[in-house]
Formats: sequence, C-alpha cells, structure tokens
Amino acid sequence: MKFLLFLLVFTTLSTGIFSGCATATDPKWVALENQLNDLKMERGKVREKLTHNPTSPDAKALSIEISRLNRQVTATERLLSYSPTQPVTTEPVPIEYKGLVLTETLSTIKVSATAWYSLSVEERTQISKKISIAVLEKNMYGVIIETQTLDQSVAGSNAGSNLGSVLAQSSYIDNSFKNGSSYSATGQVGAAIVGAMLGSAFNRDAQPIFTTRYAVKLADGSIQTADGVSSLAFRLPLTMCVSFPNLDTNDQSLCTQTAETLKQRFLK
Repeated sequence: MKFLLFLLVFTTLSTGIFSGCATATDPKWVALENQLNDLKMERGKVREKLTHNPTSPDAKALSIEISRLNRQVTATERLLSYSPTQPVTTEPVPIEYKGLVLTETLSTIKVSATAWYSLSVEERTQISKKISIAVLEKNMYGVIIETQTLDQSVAGSNAGSNLGSVLAQSSYIDNSFKNGSSYSATGQVGAAIVGAMLGSAFNRDAQPIFTTRYAVKLADGSIQTADGVSSLAFRLPLTMCVSFPNLDTNDQSLCTQTAETLKQRFLK
C-alpha cells in the first residue's frame, strides 16, 4: 500500500505538470476562468440595458455587442472543456414583468426595415398586435457568399495515465527489492493498472474546435465577414440568409421580403 500512497501524494502535488494539460491551479486555466466570468458579467450588463429600453437609439449596437460576447463566451467555454451554455438573446423584444419572472409577451420575427416601413402605420399596428417585430436595417442581414473553415481542434492526451503507470511500477519494483526480493510480475502489472487509473484524472479529452469565417453580402450591397465557432465541422451553406454579425439563420424569406409578402403573411 505504500507505493499507492506515494503515487496518490505525488499526483496530487504534481497537478498541471503533464504536457499541454491545463488544470484548476494552472495560471492559464485560472486566467481563462476569470476571462469567462468577466465576459458573462459584461454580457449581463449589456442585456440589462437592452431589456430596460428595447426601443432606444442604441438598441441595435447593444444587440451586436451581445452577439459578440456570446461568441467569446462560447469560445472560452470550449477552451476550458466546459459544456456550452445557452447564448443570451439579442432581440430587443417587449418584456412583461410578472413577479420575479420576465417573459416575452409575444413571439418575435425579424423583418427588413425596407419592407416594414413600406407598410402604412395602420398595417404595422395590426401586425404588431399579433407578433413582436424586430426590425433589421440593411446592414444587419444578408446572404452567405463564401466560407473558409480552420480546424483548431486540440488533441486529447493520455499523459496522466502513462505517467501514473510508470510511477506506480517504479515504486512497486523499488519496494519489492527493499523487502527481500518479493518481486512479482503480476504485482507489477497490478501496480501499473492502479497507477494508470489514478493518473487518468489528469488526462485531457480531445477538444474539437472549428472556426469558420463567413463572407456575407449584406442587403445594403456591402460584403462583410464574421466568424462562427463550432465543435462540428459542418458549416452554413452558401446563399443562406443570415442576420449579421451573429449569423443567426432567420426565416429565409427575410432576404427577399417586401411589404406585399408581409401583408399576405399577417393581414390575410
């Protein structure tokens, strides 16, 4: 049992020594956790501003900032091997306060500003009674015309198991000969298995990370780029209509929307 106690103490004290394996006491790990907490706090403050006044002149800028922070939070969570959390909504939707619960009063759709303001005031009022409207300017949506994906995945590591196995076998062999040549091959194998099991706590799982840069032709005619991060190699197809820069896949009619299509959909 002495060699097991020795191995347990050693592995506890050697946290973070395995190549490329960040742990809770590793300065890089701590920095990433602090960065994640700061990003979430900043995102919460921005969301609070947007919720407080969803029709303010800077509502669009606040939505874009929330989207940017969502991407940074997701990327940082992946670096820490955390399960991704739910992104914060970027919609400047009407909010109704009920006790301690905030609920969206109506479901929301995105409409182009050109189509929306081509409707009469009366028509817009009628539609707004049925559904919540998020108006997007021409520089806030468009179609994907080009994509480039970079594989930034991090390979897994069994360094913890390997080192634990080696240390356990070394300790077993040393103790065997110190105690009067009581060496046993079976005992060494057993020590190797136990050491590998203990050391496995310091292994690192593979982290699939794919960053795709999307070139989007916006409704105003300009071409802009935005990055999307995913654990899957799949990417959004060309010609898909997306909001910008958060790359949400909207109702595909958004990019071809007119006042007439809105009337047919909501006023008939």
